[in-house]
Amino acid sequence: MNAEKERFIGLEWLRFFLGVYLVMFHTLPFYEEYTQLSGLVEFTELGFFATSSFFALSGFLLAHVYLDGNKLREPPVSFMTKRFANLYPIHIFGLASCVVLISLTGLFDSNTDLSVAYRSDDLLKRTAPELLKYKLSDFQIAVNAVLQVTLLQAWNPVYLAYNGPLWSISALFFFYLTFPWFAPRLAAAKHKVGLLLIIWAACLIPPLLVVLNDDYSSIWIGFLHHFPLLRLPVFLAGIVAYLLFRDYRLMGTGLRGPRKLMAVIALGFGVAIAAEVNWRGESHWYVLLHNGLLLPMVLSVIILCAMASSAQSERHIKWARRLGAASLPMFALHTPIFIVFRRLEMLANIDVNLCFTNAAACVAEAKGHPLSLTYYPLLLLACIILCVIFQEQIGNRTRQWLLQGPLSRWVVKSKRETSGNTNALRAA
Repeated sequence: MNAEKERFIGLEWLRFFLGVYLVMFHTLPFYEEYTQLSGLVEFTELGFFATSSFFALSGFLLAHVYLDGNKLREPPVSFMTKRFANLYPIHIFGLASCVVLISLTGLFDSNTDLSVAYRSDDLLKRTAPELLKYKLSDFQIAVNAVLQVTLLQAWNPVYLAYNGPLWSISALFFFYLTFPWFAPRLAAAKHKVGLLLIIWAACLIPPLLVVLNDDYSSIWIGFLHHFPLLRLPVFLAGIVAYLLFRDYRLMGTGLRGPRKLMAVIALGFGVAIAAEVNWRGESHWYVLLHNGLLLPMVLSVIILCAMASSAQSERHIKWARRLGAASLPMFALHTPIFIVFRRLEMLANIDVNLCFTNAAACVAEAKGHPLSLTYYPLLLLACIILCVIFQEQIGNRTRQWLLQGPLSRWVVKSKRETSGNTNALRAA
Protein backbone atom coordinates (compact mmCIF):
# COMPACT_ATOMS: atom_id res chain seq x y z
CA MET A 1 0.00 0.00 0.00
CA ASN A 2 1.25 3.49 -0.81
CA ALA A 3 2.14 5.13 2.47
CA GLU A 4 1.20 8.57 1.16
CA LYS A 5 -2.41 7.50 0.59
CA GLU A 6 -2.77 5.57 3.81
CA ARG A 7 -5.17 6.91 6.41
CA PHE A 8 -3.41 6.75 9.78
CA ILE A 9 -6.42 6.11 12.00
CA GLY A 10 -4.09 4.96 14.78
CA LEU A 11 -2.52 8.42 14.79
CA GLU A 12 -5.93 10.05 15.13
CA TRP A 13 -6.50 8.08 18.33
CA LEU A 14 -2.99 8.92 19.47
CA ARG A 15 -3.65 12.65 19.00
CA PHE A 16 -6.81 12.36 21.03
CA PHE A 17 -5.21 10.48 23.92
CA LEU A 18 -2.27 12.91 23.97
CA GLY A 19 -4.79 15.73 24.41
CA VAL A 20 -6.48 13.92 27.31
CA TYR A 21 -3.06 13.17 28.84
CA LEU A 22 -2.13 16.86 28.74
CA VAL A 23 -5.41 17.87 30.37
CA MET A 24 -4.69 15.42 33.20
CA PHE A 25 -1.12 16.70 33.53
CA HIS A 26 -2.27 20.29 34.00
CA THR A 27 -5.39 19.76 36.12
CA LEU A 28 -4.90 16.75 38.43
CA PRO A 29 -2.29 18.52 40.63
CA PHE A 30 -5.09 20.86 41.81
CA TYR A 31 -6.70 17.92 43.64
CA GLU A 32 -5.41 17.04 47.11
CA GLU A 33 -6.48 13.41 46.69
CA TYR A 34 -4.27 13.12 43.61
CA THR A 35 -1.01 12.93 45.56
CA GLN A 36 -2.29 9.89 47.48
CA LEU A 37 -2.84 7.80 44.35
CA SER A 38 0.42 5.93 43.81
CA GLY A 39 1.05 5.17 40.17
CA LEU A 40 -1.27 7.87 38.85
CA VAL A 41 1.03 10.60 40.15
CA GLU A 42 4.10 9.14 38.46
CA PHE A 43 2.22 8.64 35.18
CA THR A 44 0.67 12.12 35.20
CA GLU A 45 3.88 13.94 36.08
CA LEU A 46 5.40 12.57 32.87
CA GLY A 47 2.84 14.66 31.02
CA PHE A 48 5.51 16.55 29.08
CA PHE A 49 5.76 13.31 27.10
CA ALA A 50 2.42 14.31 25.54
CA THR A 51 3.72 17.68 24.34
CA SER A 52 6.90 16.19 22.85
CA SER A 53 4.86 13.46 21.17
CA PHE A 54 2.50 16.05 19.71
CA PHE A 55 5.40 18.07 18.28
CA ALA A 56 6.96 14.98 16.69
CA LEU A 57 3.56 13.81 15.45
CA SER A 58 3.00 17.18 13.79
CA GLY A 59 6.27 16.80 11.89
CA PHE A 60 5.33 13.23 10.93
CA LEU A 61 1.89 14.23 9.60
CA LEU A 62 3.08 17.33 7.79
CA ALA A 63 5.71 15.29 5.98
CA HIS A 64 3.03 12.74 5.06
CA VAL A 65 0.67 15.39 3.69
CA TYR A 66 2.94 18.01 2.14
CA LEU A 67 5.97 16.13 0.84
CA ASP A 68 5.81 14.74 -2.69
CA GLY A 69 9.03 12.77 -2.89
CA ASN A 70 11.69 15.32 -1.93
CA LYS A 71 9.61 18.38 -2.80
CA LEU A 72 6.72 20.30 -1.27
CA ARG A 73 3.33 19.81 -2.85
CA GLU A 74 2.68 23.56 -2.87
CA PRO A 75 4.47 26.92 -2.38
CA PRO A 76 5.67 27.79 1.14
CA VAL A 77 3.41 30.86 1.33
CA SER A 78 0.34 28.74 0.65
CA PHE A 79 1.48 26.18 3.21
CA MET A 80 1.99 28.81 5.92
CA THR A 81 -1.32 30.50 5.14
CA LYS A 82 -3.16 27.24 5.76
CA ARG A 83 -1.22 26.56 8.93
CA PHE A 84 -1.95 30.06 10.24
CA ALA A 85 -5.66 29.69 9.47
CA ASN A 86 -5.66 26.40 11.35
CA LEU A 87 -3.78 27.59 14.45
CA TYR A 88 -4.65 31.23 15.03
CA PRO A 89 -8.42 30.95 15.64
CA ILE A 90 -7.77 28.26 18.27
CA HIS A 91 -5.03 30.36 19.84
CA ILE A 92 -6.94 33.63 19.97
CA PHE A 93 -10.07 31.99 21.35
CA GLY A 94 -8.07 30.23 24.07
CA LEU A 95 -6.33 33.51 24.94
CA ALA A 96 -9.45 35.69 24.91
CA SER A 97 -11.50 33.27 26.98
CA CYS A 98 -8.85 33.16 29.71
CA VAL A 99 -8.43 36.95 29.75
CA VAL A 100 -12.19 37.38 30.15
CA LEU A 101 -12.43 34.74 32.89
CA ILE A 102 -9.45 36.16 34.81
CA SER A 103 -10.91 39.67 34.57
CA LEU A 104 -14.31 38.51 35.83
CA THR A 105 -12.78 36.45 38.64
CA GLY A 106 -10.66 39.44 39.65
CA LEU A 107 -13.82 41.39 40.46
CA PHE A 108 -14.44 39.03 43.40
CA ASP A 109 -11.00 37.60 44.17
CA SER A 110 -8.19 40.04 44.94
CA ASN A 111 -5.58 37.32 44.32
CA THR A 112 -6.55 37.02 40.66
CA ASP A 113 -5.78 39.67 38.04
CA LEU A 114 -4.07 40.14 34.68
CA SER A 115 -0.78 41.15 36.30
CA VAL A 116 -0.19 37.62 37.61
CA ALA A 117 1.96 35.22 35.59
CA TYR A 118 3.73 31.98 36.49
CA ARG A 119 7.22 30.64 36.02
CA SER A 120 7.34 27.51 33.84
CA ASP A 121 9.48 25.58 36.30
CA ASP A 122 8.23 22.05 37.03
CA LEU A 123 11.07 21.47 39.50
CA LEU A 124 10.04 24.51 41.52
CA LYS A 125 6.41 23.35 41.33
CA ARG A 126 7.42 20.18 43.18
CA THR A 127 9.46 21.83 45.92
CA ALA A 128 8.14 25.38 46.42
CA PRO A 129 5.00 25.99 44.31
CA GLU A 130 4.30 29.26 46.12
CA LEU A 131 7.36 30.74 44.34
CA LEU A 132 5.94 30.09 40.87
CA LYS A 133 3.82 33.24 40.90
CA TYR A 134 5.37 36.14 38.98
CA LYS A 135 4.05 39.69 39.30
CA LEU A 136 4.06 41.66 36.04
CA SER A 137 4.79 45.37 35.81
CA ASP A 138 2.64 47.57 33.56
CA PHE A 139 5.38 47.43 30.92
CA GLN A 140 5.57 43.64 31.13
CA ILE A 141 1.79 43.39 30.79
CA ALA A 142 1.99 45.44 27.57
CA VAL A 143 4.89 43.38 26.20
CA ASN A 144 3.16 40.15 27.14
CA ALA A 145 -0.01 41.27 25.36
CA VAL A 146 1.96 41.85 22.14
CA LEU A 147 3.73 38.50 22.45
CA GLN A 148 0.46 36.67 23.08
CA VAL A 149 -1.43 38.21 20.16
CA THR A 150 1.47 37.66 17.75
CA LEU A 151 2.06 34.01 18.75
CA LEU A 152 5.49 34.84 20.18
CA GLN A 153 4.98 34.11 23.89
CA ALA A 154 7.02 30.89 23.77
CA TRP A 155 10.12 33.02 23.14
CA ASN A 156 9.86 34.42 26.68
CA PRO A 157 11.61 31.91 28.97
CA VAL A 158 10.85 33.81 32.19
CA TYR A 159 7.11 33.30 32.64
CA LEU A 160 3.83 32.20 31.05
CA ALA A 161 0.66 34.22 31.51
CA TYR A 162 -3.14 33.86 31.24
CA ASN A 163 -3.36 30.57 29.36
CA GLY A 164 0.02 28.95 29.94
CA PRO A 165 -0.39 25.88 27.67
CA LEU A 166 -0.78 28.21 24.66
CA TRP A 167 3.01 28.30 24.51
CA SER A 168 2.76 25.01 22.59
CA ILE A 169 0.68 26.74 19.88
CA SER A 170 3.30 29.49 19.71
CA ALA A 171 6.13 26.96 19.35
CA LEU A 172 4.15 24.94 16.82
CA PHE A 173 3.69 28.00 14.61
CA PHE A 174 7.46 28.54 14.62
CA PHE A 175 7.96 24.90 13.64
CA TYR A 176 5.56 25.41 10.74
CA LEU A 177 7.63 28.38 9.58
CA THR A 178 10.72 26.18 9.38
CA PHE A 179 9.01 23.22 7.69
CA PRO A 180 9.24 24.45 4.04
CA TRP A 181 13.00 24.89 4.44
CA PHE A 182 13.85 21.78 6.45
CA ALA A 183 11.48 19.17 5.04
CA PRO A 184 12.80 18.95 1.43
CA ARG A 185 16.40 18.91 2.65
CA LEU A 186 15.72 16.21 5.21
CA ALA A 187 13.89 14.19 2.55
CA ALA A 188 16.85 14.49 0.19
CA ALA A 189 19.37 13.35 2.81
CA LYS A 190 20.87 9.91 2.14
CA HIS A 191 21.71 8.71 5.64
CA LYS A 192 18.47 9.34 7.50
CA VAL A 193 19.26 7.07 10.46
CA GLY A 194 22.48 8.98 11.07
CA LEU A 195 20.57 12.23 10.62
CA LEU A 196 18.05 11.15 13.25
CA LEU A 197 20.90 10.43 15.68
CA ILE A 198 22.31 13.91 15.06
CA ILE A 199 18.90 15.44 15.77
CA TRP A 200 18.66 13.41 18.98
CA ALA A 201 22.09 14.73 20.02
CA ALA A 202 20.88 18.28 19.31
CA CYS A 203 17.98 17.62 21.71
CA LEU A 204 20.29 16.42 24.46
CA ILE A 205 23.02 19.06 24.31
CA PRO A 206 21.07 21.89 26.08
CA PRO A 207 19.92 19.76 29.05
CA LEU A 208 23.40 18.22 29.36
CA LEU A 209 24.87 21.73 29.62
CA VAL A 210 22.40 22.56 32.38
CA VAL A 211 23.26 19.35 34.22
CA LEU A 212 27.04 19.87 33.86
CA ASN A 213 26.72 23.45 35.14
CA ASP A 214 24.47 22.21 37.97
CA ASP A 215 22.25 25.27 37.45
CA TYR A 216 18.54 24.46 37.74
CA SER A 217 17.34 28.04 38.15
CA SER A 218 13.94 28.98 36.70
CA ILE A 219 15.39 30.86 33.74
CA TRP A 220 17.21 27.77 32.41
CA ILE A 221 14.29 25.47 33.15
CA GLY A 222 12.11 27.97 31.27
CA PHE A 223 14.41 27.79 28.26
CA LEU A 224 14.30 24.00 28.28
CA HIS A 225 10.57 23.95 28.90
CA HIS A 226 9.27 25.97 25.97
CA PHE A 227 11.90 27.97 24.05
CA PRO A 228 11.07 27.11 20.40
CA LEU A 229 14.65 26.71 19.15
CA LEU A 230 15.35 24.12 21.85
CA ARG A 231 12.14 22.20 21.10
CA LEU A 232 12.56 22.33 17.30
CA PRO A 233 14.66 19.12 17.06
CA VAL A 234 11.68 17.07 18.30
CA PHE A 235 9.58 18.36 15.41
CA LEU A 236 12.39 17.66 12.94
CA ALA A 237 12.76 14.15 14.37
CA GLY A 238 9.09 13.59 13.53
CA ILE A 239 9.75 14.52 9.90
CA VAL A 240 12.71 12.16 9.62
CA ALA A 241 10.73 9.42 11.38
CA TYR A 242 8.05 9.67 8.69
CA LEU A 243 10.66 9.55 5.91
CA LEU A 244 12.15 6.38 7.39
CA PHE A 245 8.70 4.93 7.93
CA ARG A 246 7.79 5.64 4.30
CA ASP A 247 11.00 4.10 2.98
CA TYR A 248 10.64 0.92 5.05
CA ARG A 249 6.98 0.53 4.11
CA LEU A 250 7.79 0.90 0.44
CA MET A 251 10.41 -1.83 0.85
CA GLY A 252 7.80 -4.03 2.51
CA THR A 253 9.63 -4.26 5.82
CA GLY A 254 8.38 -3.50 9.29
CA LEU A 255 7.29 -5.03 12.59
CA ARG A 256 4.65 -7.74 12.42
CA GLY A 257 3.00 -10.20 14.77
CA PRO A 258 5.03 -11.15 17.88
CA ARG A 259 7.74 -8.59 17.17
CA LYS A 260 5.20 -5.76 17.20
CA LEU A 261 3.73 -7.06 20.47
CA MET A 262 7.20 -7.26 22.02
CA ALA A 263 7.88 -3.68 20.90
CA VAL A 264 4.66 -2.49 22.58
CA ILE A 265 5.51 -4.32 25.82
CA ALA A 266 9.07 -2.97 25.83
CA LEU A 267 7.76 0.54 25.21
CA GLY A 268 5.31 0.19 28.10
CA PHE A 269 8.10 -0.87 30.45
CA GLY A 270 10.28 1.99 29.22
CA VAL A 271 7.61 4.60 29.86
CA ALA A 272 6.88 3.14 33.30
CA ILE A 273 10.58 3.30 34.25
CA ALA A 274 10.84 6.86 32.90
CA ALA A 275 7.79 7.92 34.94
CA GLU A 276 9.28 6.48 38.13
CA VAL A 277 12.70 8.05 37.54
CA ASN A 278 11.18 11.41 36.63
CA TRP A 279 9.12 11.56 39.84
CA ARG A 280 11.56 10.07 42.34
CA GLY A 281 14.93 10.80 40.74
CA GLU A 282 17.21 13.80 41.10
CA SER A 283 16.67 17.07 39.22
CA HIS A 284 18.99 16.09 36.38
CA TRP A 285 16.71 13.20 35.45
CA TYR A 286 13.77 15.54 34.92
CA VAL A 287 15.87 17.83 32.74
CA LEU A 288 17.20 14.99 30.59
CA LEU A 289 13.86 13.22 30.26
CA HIS A 290 12.05 16.43 29.40
CA ASN A 291 14.50 17.42 26.67
CA GLY A 292 15.57 14.49 24.59
CA LEU A 293 16.08 11.31 26.57
CA LEU A 294 12.52 10.19 25.80
CA LEU A 295 12.74 10.94 22.07
CA PRO A 296 13.22 7.27 21.02
CA MET A 297 10.07 6.36 22.98
CA VAL A 298 8.18 9.30 21.49
CA LEU A 299 9.01 8.20 17.95
CA SER A 300 8.29 4.56 18.80
CA VAL A 301 4.78 5.43 19.95
CA ILE A 302 4.12 7.31 16.72
CA ILE A 303 5.48 4.55 14.49
CA LEU A 304 3.56 1.82 16.30
CA CYS A 305 0.31 3.81 16.07
CA ALA A 306 0.96 4.53 12.39
CA MET A 307 1.32 0.79 11.83
CA ALA A 308 -2.08 0.06 13.37
CA SER A 309 -4.52 -1.49 10.92
CA SER A 310 -6.76 1.03 9.14
CA ALA A 311 -9.30 -1.61 8.10
CA GLN A 312 -12.00 -0.30 10.42
CA SER A 313 -15.70 0.56 10.16
CA GLU A 314 -16.63 3.95 8.75
CA ARG A 315 -18.21 4.85 12.09
CA HIS A 316 -14.95 4.05 13.89
CA ILE A 317 -12.98 6.13 11.38
CA LYS A 318 -15.41 9.03 11.70
CA TRP A 319 -15.11 9.17 15.48
CA ALA A 320 -11.34 8.75 15.36
CA ARG A 321 -11.12 11.80 13.11
CA ARG A 322 -13.58 13.85 15.17
CA LEU A 323 -11.75 13.15 18.41
CA GLY A 324 -8.32 13.48 16.82
CA ALA A 325 -9.27 16.88 15.38
CA ALA A 326 -10.27 18.01 18.89
CA SER A 327 -6.75 17.41 20.25
CA LEU A 328 -5.38 20.85 19.38
CA PRO A 329 -8.38 22.65 20.93
CA MET A 330 -7.85 20.47 24.01
CA PHE A 331 -4.30 21.82 24.27
CA ALA A 332 -5.57 25.40 23.99
CA LEU A 333 -8.93 25.38 25.74
CA HIS A 334 -8.63 23.04 28.71
CA THR A 335 -7.42 25.90 30.93
CA PRO A 336 -10.54 28.10 30.53
CA ILE A 337 -12.75 25.01 30.74
CA PHE A 338 -11.06 24.00 33.98
CA ILE A 339 -11.37 27.52 35.41
CA VAL A 340 -15.13 27.42 34.90
CA PHE A 341 -15.49 23.82 36.10
CA ARG A 342 -13.41 24.51 39.18
CA ARG A 343 -15.47 27.56 40.14
CA LEU A 344 -18.74 25.70 39.61
CA GLU A 345 -17.61 22.81 41.80
CA MET A 346 -16.54 25.22 44.53
CA LEU A 347 -19.89 27.01 44.41
CA ALA A 348 -21.73 23.69 44.58
CA ASN A 349 -20.17 23.09 48.01
CA ILE A 350 -21.38 26.32 49.64
CA ASP A 351 -24.53 28.34 50.18
CA VAL A 352 -24.80 30.23 46.89
CA ASN A 353 -27.00 32.89 48.51
CA LEU A 354 -23.89 34.08 50.32
CA CYS A 355 -22.41 35.16 46.98
CA PHE A 356 -25.25 37.69 46.53
CA THR A 357 -24.78 39.24 49.96
CA ASN A 358 -21.03 39.03 50.64
CA ALA A 359 -18.81 38.30 47.63
CA ALA A 360 -15.57 38.24 49.64
CA ALA A 361 -16.97 35.72 52.12
CA CYS A 362 -18.33 33.66 49.23
CA VAL A 363 -14.88 33.44 47.64
CA ALA A 364 -13.20 32.61 50.94
CA GLU A 365 -15.67 29.84 51.77
CA ALA A 366 -15.51 28.40 48.24
CA LYS A 367 -11.71 28.21 48.40
CA GLY A 368 -12.00 26.36 51.70
CA HIS A 369 -13.53 23.34 49.96
CA PRO A 370 -10.98 21.15 48.16
CA LEU A 371 -11.80 19.81 44.73
CA SER A 372 -13.01 16.22 44.64
CA LEU A 373 -11.82 13.59 42.19
CA THR A 374 -15.37 12.24 42.23
CA TYR A 375 -16.31 14.86 39.67
CA TYR A 376 -13.11 14.58 37.64
CA PRO A 377 -14.55 12.27 34.94
CA LEU A 378 -17.16 14.98 34.31
CA LEU A 379 -14.37 17.49 33.72
CA LEU A 380 -12.70 15.24 31.14
CA LEU A 381 -16.02 14.50 29.43
CA ALA A 382 -16.95 18.20 29.33
CA CYS A 383 -13.53 19.09 27.94
CA ILE A 384 -13.78 16.48 25.17
CA ILE A 385 -17.33 17.42 24.17
CA LEU A 386 -16.70 21.17 24.19
CA CYS A 387 -13.48 20.82 22.19
CA VAL A 388 -15.16 18.61 19.57
CA ILE A 389 -17.96 21.17 19.24
CA PHE A 390 -15.50 24.06 19.11
CA GLN A 391 -13.42 22.48 16.35
CA GLU A 392 -16.41 21.57 14.20
CA GLN A 393 -18.55 24.66 14.75
CA ILE A 394 -15.94 27.40 15.23
CA GLY A 395 -12.45 26.20 14.31
CA ASN A 396 -13.26 24.60 10.96
CA ARG A 397 -15.70 27.33 9.93
CA THR A 398 -13.28 30.14 10.83
CA ARG A 399 -10.48 28.38 8.99
CA GLN A 400 -12.66 27.97 5.91
CA TRP A 401 -13.74 31.61 6.05
CA LEU A 402 -10.14 32.81 6.31
CA LEU A 403 -8.93 30.64 3.41
CA GLN A 404 -11.83 31.52 1.15
CA GLY A 405 -11.90 35.18 2.11
CA PRO A 406 -9.12 37.38 3.58
CA LEU A 407 -6.29 34.90 2.94
CA SER A 408 -7.50 33.38 -0.32
CA ARG A 409 -4.95 35.20 -2.51
CA TRP A 410 -2.11 33.26 -0.90
CA VAL A 411 -3.72 29.82 -1.04
CA VAL A 412 -2.94 27.16 -3.63
CA LYS A 413 -4.93 23.93 -3.51
CA SER A 414 -2.74 20.87 -3.17
CA LYS A 415 -3.35 17.61 -5.01
CA ARG A 416 -4.65 16.05 -1.81
CA GLU A 417 -7.22 18.80 -1.27
CA THR A 418 -8.33 18.59 -4.88
CA SER A 419 -8.99 14.88 -4.47
CA GLY A 420 -11.12 15.65 -1.40
CA ASN A 421 -8.86 14.05 1.21
CA THR A 422 -8.41 17.01 3.56
CA ASN A 423 -8.69 15.34 6.95
CA ALA A 424 -4.99 14.66 7.41
CA LEU A 425 -4.25 18.14 6.13
CA ARG A 426 -6.36 19.74 8.84
CA ALA A 427 -4.85 17.38 11.37
CA ALA A 428 -1.20 18.16 10.70
